[in-house]
Amino acid sequence: MGFGEWGTDYTDSEAVMRSLVSIVFASGFAFLLFGTGQASGAGDWRDLPSAEHLPVFCNPKRDPQIAEKWNESRIPGLVWMNHYCQSMARLPGCERASGEARRGCLEHQLGGFKYVEDHAPKNYAFRPLVLVDWGKVLAKLGRYREAMFKYEEAIVLKPNYTRAYVALAWAYWNLDQKQFAVDAINRGLGQSPDSVTLKRMLKEFSG
Repeated sequence: MGFGEWGTDYTDSEAVMRSLVSIVFASGFAFLLFGTGQASGAGDWRDLPSAEHLPVFCNPKRDPQIAEKWNESRIPGLVWMNHYCQSMARLPGCERASGEARRGCLEHQLGGFKYVEDHAPKNYAFRPLVLVDWGKVLAKLGRYREAMFKYEEAIVLKPNYTRAYVALAWAYWNLDQKQFAVDAINRGLGQSPDSVTLKRMLKEFSG
């Protein structure tokens, strides 16, 4: 698995419930946003193919019966997570763009994660999930240090959160800090010794 892969596994999260650069750029970015329907204000994000791969609480259209257990009465704050879900659904559209359009689209989606950060309580059950996926977008933008800070925040909140250690290790690896990457994996194994993913990464990174 490479860092370019999202590789999102929501099993763990469900268990705890889970300036304008130039006129040319502005025109191109506007086309990306409104011409392709991949950013906010361009149709219902729940209808995007990518929404099918998000947690069920993001898109009740997938399975109304299962989604019922994720409704607002049972999980306070789903209105906060709606912003997260929208950003996650639009990320594949950003990835299909290139250059400044791609960067602008990815930066636009950061707002969905920040909304949860600004409005949800610090002990919110889904905060580790949001922090890791926020970090992955930052990493896509080459902002690895900021990404690593998000991963570490997630680890503080949930020390056995395997996804955070996986993402942290890949961030170090992409910065060519291989020993730190291995150290991150070992930290994760210290919390989740049976993690198949971390064991595989340790073998690959130590080779």
